[in-house]
Amino acid sequence: MASQLSSKGKGKGKASSSRALLDLSRLFTTKSQQERYETYFFQKKIMKPKYSTFVSFPDDVFTFPTVFEELGLSDLIGYNTNFYPELVKVFYSNMVKKKGKLTSVVKGVPISLTASNISAIFEIPTGGHKFVETKAPWEDYSKHAFYYSLSRLSEHQFYNKRKKSFGGDNLEHVYRSPIFQSMHYTDSEIMLLYAINTYFRVDWGLTILSHMMSHDEYVEGLPYAHFLTKIFCHFNINLENELCFSMEKHSFRISIKQVNRKMGVIFNHWTHEIKYLDNEDEEPQPEGHSDDEFNPPSEAQPDQPSNQMIMDYLQGFRTDVMIEIGHLSSRMDRWELSQAGY
Repeated sequence: MASQLSSKGKGKGKASSSRALLDLSRLFTTKSQQERYETYFFQKKIMKPKYSTFVSFPDDVFTFPTVFEELGLSDLIGYNTNFYPELVKVFYSNMVKKKGKLTSVVKGVPISLTASNISAIFEIPTGGHKFVETKAPWEDYSKHAFYYSLSRLSEHQFYNKRKKSFGGDNLEHVYRSPIFQSMHYTDSEIMLLYAINTYFRVDWGLTILSHMMSHDEYVEGLPYAHFLTKIFCHFNINLENELCFSMEKHSFRISIKQVNRKMGVIFNHWTHEIKYLDNEDEEPQPEGHSDDEFNPPSEAQPDQPSNQMIMDYLQGFRTDVMIEIGHLSSRMDRWELSQAGY
């Protein structure tokens, strides 16, 4: 079941979905580290890294590039480099969280990160508000109001559109729909959007560090693959001959087309005209996942039991139950006889 993965451009490598073909001894220093990796992280997906230089976004139409420039985050958003999926998994597998510090070990090299370390390595502004859980620092902040202020549609129009998409007039059905739930952001994500929108200073080093530390064995995907390359280089980890992928492909770049999908608009970059999608218009389809190239396929699942196997199991279960009932009946008979003096 050796599925080969190869990258194009600078940096080439191969990987296999078989544990036997992956030399864990070069990645870990202890047996317990290897066992944890194999149990929880070997099959985890790497979140596809994205970047944007904002060059293709005209200033007279798109305002968010200016916002990120004011916040000092343009270089971070525009950062793209090779990334190393296996080492990313090793980093998260060996991650330990303690008193605001993240430690890990990659190829025997210890890594220790604090919020200030993150800011220095990524060259982003230090200081700013430290978000504690989901407590908002603004008195007039309303998640509900801000969420719908981001949309061209009113709340009433939004729900009518969703009802039409999902079918029926039952709002409870709309609320509980998996598709509808996937559209919602977490409280912390909404607050960060609000902070960006109002030029509010945020401790981004702490925000990134906290987000990293939240991705343990219970979380599905692993973020910051390309950012971790910068961390690996900072700690002088040898990246030679490691499985490596380049971000030169167009699919790694945030484009106007992708932004159009998220915003529900169609922007003509030739005429600079914007068309908003009306309720009757077809909504933009989400971007297809194309990260299988650097995520190994999951191991084959065991075959499902056949009908005959199920019937055999039920028949055996029935036989066992009848035997136990027979034994219980015999014990009850003996007990009744003893109570009668026989």
